[in-house]
Amino acid sequence: MEKERVSVASVQRLARQHGFDSPTALATAAGVNPNTARRWWIDDPTITRYEASIIIAFCKLFGVQPGDLLTFVSTEGDELSTPD
Repeated sequence: MEKERVSVASVQRLARQHGFDSPTALATAAGVNPNTARRWWIDDPTITRYEASIIIAFCKLFGVQPGDLLTFVSTEGDELSTPD
């Protein structure tokens, strides 16, 4: 298991705050591939490429900055932490 990764867990939270109840609804509104929206929705740990066009689509839809979508996380044992 990877010790470090980038999490996109905030995407589902932001989507729900904006009234989207599924990855399909999110994909339609953002204009992104439904499979991509699903992977971001579930915070798929196998995501290793973060395409600018996807980040831009979500930023525009939610009115946020890229840092509001992406979070660096490090797994140390059972703890999830962010760097200082």
